[in-house]
Amino acid sequence: MEPPTPTHRAALRSKEKTIEKVVEKAGRRQRLIAAFSRRYPPQIRRSAVPPLGAPLSPKMIVQADGSLAPAPTEEQESNEADFHQ
Repeated sequence: MEPPTPTHRAALRSKEKTIEKVVEKAGRRQRLIAAFSRRYPPQIRRSAVPPLGAPLSPKMIVQADGSLAPAPTEEQESNEADFHQ
């Protein structure tokens, strides 16, 4: 096998430096993300599961923010349908 030519060696060095830069950039990004999450922890933890002890009834719905609210009655739904017509 022939030894690598100077051009080939230069290409390999260039590729190696590019990989080192990418790895360094990724590490720096991960450190920034970790520092940010330590400084600003998540304030709201949402869950689709209602809290323990919450009344589970077909008359209750889970809202987007995770809280429970009374489900609209059939009368309210028909009134809303009439209103939107």
